[in-house]
Amino acid sequence: IQMENNTMFSHQAQWEQDRLGKITASKIGEIMKSGKSKDEYFGKMALSYLDEKVSEIITGLPCKDLSGMNAIEWGFSHENEAIQAFEEKLGHTVEYYGAANPKFFPYNSFSGGSPDGIIHTHVLEVKCPYNSAIHVRNLIAYKKNEDNAWMKKNREDYYYQIQFNMLCTGKDKAFFISYDPRPTNPDNRLATIEITADLALFDEFKERIEKAGEIIKDAIGLLFNEPSLMIASHDPE
Repeated sequence: IQMENNTMFSHQAQWEQDRLGKITASKIGEIMKSGKSKDEYFGKMALSYLDEKVSEIITGLPCKDLSGMNAIEWGFSHENEAIQAFEEKLGHTVEYYGAANPKFFPYNSFSGGSPDGIIHTHVLEVKCPYNSAIHVRNLIAYKKNEDNAWMKKNREDYYYQIQFNMLCTGKDKAFFISYDPRPTNPDNRLATIEITADLALFDEFKERIEKAGEIIKDAIGLLFNEPSLMIASHDPE
């Protein structure tokens, strides 16, 4: 058990190091919002997020938001169970990147994503809502065979996260998985919504990441007096 714990810690530490100072899929939605005036390409939340990335680069430490820890811990504790339910229901074997084996897929030197899992054709994003009412809404969408349009309207940040993870991994499909172990009917514990690649959004990601990278690069250049950090080009496979 001690060896397993050490291995898990090693994977987690490497994952945190890999994503340090980088725009991540889970937060990509932050840079998709413009400011209130026409000349503000990024809003205040986006700029604040980019400041966090700069702080990670200059301190070597991750900026962690400890709000909502109960919900985060709940999600982590049930994520593996959700993957197992997905495998049983859909008949897929998942390459799972959970808490014990997280993996960061770089897009360029300033961004990347960490999907919860991958099957041969799809990226997987797992959510285990602390509030069962959120799962109910996801479940209803699943029963209605909803897709991209519903996700973009009702789960925008997750939609951005999933789409960016597709871009980072070279996949063109994804499953949004919502899991709640509490419904008495097992059929209502798992909801899966299939998402397809939004190529127009991919183009917007690329533009915004480039501009965000320039802001980060300029800030690092000022702080270190070495404006030599450049965004690596990304050649999709």
